[in-house]
Amino acid sequence: MKRGKFYIIMITAFAMALLFHSNEAVASNSLSLQDITMQKGGTAFLSIQMTNDDPITGFQCDLYLPKGMTLENNSILLGRTDTSKHGVTTHKMEDGCIRIVCASATNATFSGNNGEVLLSRLNSTLGIGQYEMTLKNIVLTDPDANRFTSDDVSAAIVIMDSNKLE
Repeated sequence: MKRGKFYIIMITAFAMALLFHSNEAVASNSLSLQDITMQKGGTAFLSIQMTNDDPITGFQCDLYLPKGMTLENNSILLGRTDTSKHGVTTHKMEDGCIRIVCASATNATFSGNNGEVLLSRLNSTLGIGQYEMTLKNIVLTDPDANRFTSDDVSAAIVIMDSNKLE
Protein backbone atom coordinates (compact mmCIF):
# COMPACT_ATOMS: atom_id res chain seq x y z
CA MET A 1 0.00 0.00 0.00
CA LYS A 2 1.33 3.44 -0.87
CA ARG A 3 2.28 5.64 2.06
CA GLY A 4 -0.27 8.34 1.17
CA LYS A 5 -3.17 5.87 1.09
CA PHE A 6 -1.97 4.37 4.38
CA TYR A 7 -2.12 7.74 6.12
CA ILE A 8 -5.52 8.61 4.61
CA ILE A 9 -6.96 5.30 5.83
CA MET A 10 -5.33 5.70 9.25
CA ILE A 11 -6.57 9.26 9.79
CA THR A 12 -10.05 8.41 8.52
CA ALA A 13 -10.30 5.47 10.93
CA PHE A 14 -9.16 7.65 13.83
CA ALA A 15 -11.62 10.41 12.92
CA MET A 16 -14.47 7.92 12.61
CA ALA A 17 -13.63 6.53 16.06
CA LEU A 18 -13.73 10.06 17.48
CA LEU A 19 -17.04 10.88 15.83
CA PHE A 20 -18.99 7.70 16.40
CA HIS A 21 -17.70 6.30 19.66
CA SER A 22 -19.72 7.87 22.45
CA ASN A 23 -17.77 6.33 25.30
CA GLU A 24 -15.99 9.32 26.86
CA ALA A 25 -13.79 8.29 29.78
CA VAL A 26 -12.33 10.22 32.70
CA ALA A 27 -8.71 9.56 33.63
CA SER A 28 -5.42 11.36 33.93
CA ASN A 29 -4.45 11.57 30.28
CA SER A 30 -3.34 14.94 28.94
CA LEU A 31 -1.15 16.87 26.55
CA SER A 32 1.05 19.80 27.53
CA LEU A 33 3.36 22.36 25.91
CA GLN A 34 6.82 23.56 26.87
CA ASP A 35 7.78 27.26 27.04
CA ILE A 36 10.06 28.41 24.21
CA THR A 37 12.77 31.07 24.10
CA MET A 38 14.12 32.00 20.70
CA GLN A 39 15.92 34.75 18.88
CA LYS A 40 14.14 37.30 16.70
CA GLY A 41 13.75 35.98 13.15
CA GLY A 42 14.90 32.53 14.21
CA THR A 43 13.52 29.06 14.71
CA ALA A 44 12.76 26.96 17.77
CA PHE A 45 11.29 23.57 18.52
CA LEU A 46 7.72 23.01 19.61
CA SER A 47 7.47 20.11 22.06
CA ILE A 48 4.14 18.46 22.85
CA GLN A 49 4.29 16.22 25.92
CA MET A 50 1.81 13.55 26.95
CA THR A 51 1.09 12.22 30.43
CA ASN A 52 -1.11 9.14 30.44
CA ASP A 53 -2.42 6.68 33.01
CA ASP A 54 -4.08 4.62 30.28
CA PRO A 55 -2.59 3.12 27.11
CA ILE A 56 -3.05 5.73 24.37
CA THR A 57 -3.15 4.96 20.64
CA GLY A 58 -3.63 8.47 19.26
CA PHE A 59 -4.46 12.09 19.91
CA GLN A 60 -5.94 15.13 18.23
CA CYS A 61 -5.51 18.79 19.16
CA ASP A 62 -5.73 22.29 17.72
CA LEU A 63 -2.55 24.37 17.96
CA TYR A 64 -3.01 28.13 18.12
CA LEU A 65 0.17 30.09 17.34
CA PRO A 66 0.58 33.87 17.33
CA LYS A 67 0.26 35.50 13.91
CA GLY A 68 3.77 35.59 12.45
CA MET A 69 4.72 32.10 13.63
CA THR A 70 4.45 28.96 11.50
CA LEU A 71 4.87 25.24 12.03
CA GLU A 72 7.19 23.37 9.63
CA ASN A 73 5.06 20.35 8.70
CA ASN A 74 8.01 18.54 7.11
CA SER A 75 9.99 18.69 10.36
CA ILE A 76 7.52 16.78 12.59
CA LEU A 77 9.05 13.96 14.61
CA LEU A 78 7.13 11.57 16.84
CA GLY A 79 8.33 10.38 20.23
CA ARG A 80 7.49 7.46 22.50
CA THR A 81 6.61 5.30 19.48
CA ASP A 82 8.11 3.38 16.61
CA THR A 83 7.36 5.75 13.72
CA SER A 84 6.18 2.84 11.57
CA LYS A 85 3.32 2.35 14.06
CA HIS A 86 1.99 5.92 14.17
CA GLY A 87 1.43 8.64 11.63
CA VAL A 88 0.72 12.32 12.00
CA THR A 89 -1.05 14.83 9.81
CA THR A 90 -1.75 18.54 10.12
CA HIS A 91 -4.34 20.80 8.57
CA LYS A 92 -4.81 24.56 8.83
CA MET A 93 -8.39 25.24 9.94
CA GLU A 94 -10.63 28.20 9.02
CA ASP A 95 -9.95 29.95 12.34
CA GLY A 96 -6.17 29.81 11.71
CA CYS A 97 -5.32 27.00 14.13
CA ILE A 98 -3.37 23.94 13.05
CA ARG A 99 -5.24 20.69 13.67
CA ILE A 100 -2.81 17.90 14.56
CA VAL A 101 -3.96 14.28 14.36
CA CYS A 102 -1.65 11.44 15.40
CA ALA A 103 -2.97 7.88 15.15
CA SER A 104 -2.02 4.26 14.68
CA ALA A 105 -3.54 2.16 11.90
CA THR A 106 -2.54 -0.95 13.90
CA ASN A 107 -3.92 0.30 17.26
CA ALA A 108 -0.36 0.54 18.67
CA THR A 109 0.06 2.46 21.91
CA PHE A 110 2.65 5.03 22.90
CA SER A 111 5.38 3.70 25.19
CA GLY A 112 5.70 4.87 28.78
CA ASN A 113 3.47 7.21 30.73
CA ASN A 114 5.16 10.58 30.38
CA GLY A 115 7.22 12.43 27.82
CA GLU A 116 7.44 14.01 24.41
CA VAL A 117 5.11 12.69 21.71
CA LEU A 118 5.67 15.34 19.03
CA LEU A 119 8.52 17.67 18.13
CA SER A 120 8.45 20.18 15.27
CA ARG A 121 10.32 23.29 14.18
CA LEU A 122 8.63 26.69 14.48
CA ASN A 123 9.60 29.66 12.30
CA SER A 124 9.00 33.20 13.47
CA THR A 125 8.79 36.70 12.04
CA LEU A 126 7.60 38.05 15.40
CA GLY A 127 9.20 41.04 17.08
CA ILE A 128 10.87 40.99 20.48
CA GLY A 129 8.36 40.20 23.24
CA GLN A 130 6.36 37.49 24.92
CA TYR A 131 3.59 35.62 23.14
CA GLU A 132 1.29 32.71 23.90
CA MET A 133 0.61 29.43 22.12
CA THR A 134 -2.30 27.19 23.06
CA LEU A 135 -3.53 23.63 22.52
CA LYS A 136 -7.32 23.31 22.46
CA ASN A 137 -9.87 20.60 21.63
CA ILE A 138 -7.56 17.90 22.96
CA VAL A 139 -8.80 14.32 22.60
CA LEU A 140 -6.78 11.16 23.32
CA THR A 141 -7.97 7.65 22.53
CA ASP A 142 -7.17 4.20 23.88
CA PRO A 143 -7.17 0.81 22.07
CA ASP A 144 -10.92 0.39 22.77
CA ALA A 145 -11.71 3.80 21.20
CA ASN A 146 -12.47 5.36 24.59
CA ARG A 147 -12.05 9.13 24.39
CA PHE A 148 -10.18 11.14 26.99
CA THR A 149 -10.50 14.91 26.86
CA SER A 150 -7.88 17.22 28.28
CA ASP A 151 -8.07 20.83 29.40
CA ASP A 152 -6.72 23.52 27.09
CA VAL A 153 -3.06 24.28 27.80
CA SER A 154 -0.86 27.28 27.03
CA ALA A 155 2.83 28.06 27.04
CA ALA A 156 4.95 31.16 26.54
CA ILE A 157 7.02 32.03 23.50
CA VAL A 158 9.70 34.57 24.37
CA ILE A 159 11.38 36.31 21.43
CA MET A 160 14.69 37.92 22.36
CA ASP A 161 17.26 40.04 20.58
CA SER A 162 19.96 37.71 19.23
CA ASN A 163 22.59 39.69 21.19
CA LYS A 164 20.86 38.83 24.48
CA LEU A 165 20.66 35.04 24.04
CA GLU A 166 23.40 33.07 25.72
